Amino acid sequence: MTRSLVLLARVATPGHGKTRLRQSLPDADVNALTRAFLHDTIEWSEQIEADLIIVRAGPVDALPPTAATLVPQVDGDLGARIDAALSVAFDRGAETAVLIGSDSPDLPERLLLACFTGLEDAETTLIPAADGGWVALGARRRLDGCLRSVRWSTGDTGAETVAALRAAHRPALILEPWYDIDDVDSLDRLRESLENNPERAPRTAQIVATLAP
Repeated sequence: MTRSLVLLARVATPGHGKTRLRQSLPDADVNALTRAFLHDTIEWSEQIEADLIIVRAGPVDALPPTAATLVPQVDGDLGARIDAALSVAFDRGAETAVLIGSDSPDLPERLLLACFTGLEDAETTLIPAADGGWVALGARRRLDGCLRSVRWSTGDTGAETVAALRAAHRPALILEPWYDIDDVDSLDRLRESLENNPERAPRTAQIVATLAP
C-alpha cells in the first residue's frame, strides 16, 4: 500500500515563531531547537517507509537537504491548509496519508505507525494533543473541506475536529495522546523523554542537552 507522510511545516526563520518559548529562552536557543525539530521529523519517513511530502510556508532554502516532494502551502486558515496538504498526497497516488507538524519531534514511531495501520479499518485516525489540539491526522481519502467549521488553536480544537470528521461520515480512530513543544513545561517533558530515547530525535536531543533545566 502506497502511503505518504505529509509534513505541514512553517520553516523557521530567526526570531520568529515559538513565542512562548522565546519568553523564557534566548532567541538563539529557540532558533536551534526549531531547526532540530524539523530535521528530526523529516527523517521519520525513512524509518517507516513512507513517501515524504513537505508542504511548507517560509523560505525553501531554509529547509535541510531532502529528497522529499516540496509543495508551498496554500493561503487560508489552518483547516484549508490541512485539506490542501492531504489532497497533494492523494493526487500523487497515496492510498493512505498522515499529516503531522514538526512540534512533536519525539512522537513515538509506534504511534505514527498506528496512524497508518488504523486506516485499514477506520476512515480517519487521530493522535490528540495534551493541550486539546491534535498531533497527527490520518486519512484514506481527501477531506473535501470537512474541517471548515473547526476553530483552530483552542483547547477544543481536537474535539471539534473529531466532531467534524464524524459529521462528514469519516469517524476517527482516536489513538494515544501525545504533546506539542511550545513552552518550557513541554520542553521539560521533551528533555525527560529524550534522556530515555535520544535516538528518536538525535539533533533535538543534542540541543536540549545544552539547555539549563
